[in-house]
Amino acid sequence: MAVNAWVVEDDRDFAELIATAAATTPEVKVTRFFGTGLEVLQSAPIAQEVDEWLPEILIVDVYAFKLDGEHSIDGITLATTMCQIKPALKVLVISSIDVSRVLAAITDKGLGMWRSLQKTGSLSAADIARELTALVSLSR
Repeated sequence: MAVNAWVVEDDRDFAELIATAAATTPEVKVTRFFGTGLEVLQSAPIAQEVDEWLPEILIVDVYAFKLDGEHSIDGITLATTMCQIKPALKVLVISSIDVSRVLAAITDKGLGMWRSLQKTGSLSAADIARELTALVSLSR
């Protein structure tokens, strides 16, 4: 059975690349796409247990947010908040910046299970699929 995954990515081309990668990864089924972290928070149910609502995998861009004053949230903050609610959450961060040091600090705190990829011109669907497969196999 495939695990439930969400994508938070504001770049439509990268969102399509992620969708292509997930389609080739039988262990993962992307069920929701969001353009920003704020969209994730706004879609949260009030009457349901949030832990049950959250996905098993979050694929997030560090900069998947809009700069509209007070109403923004970056991908790392969104993911760490979700990990505090659901400690078994698995996170794939895809970013144009090197986030390895940030992820090392988060992992040391025991928040979720994390992997990362850097957005480059050579990043392929196969690269993303490989990381998703590795993420699915992680366990605590």
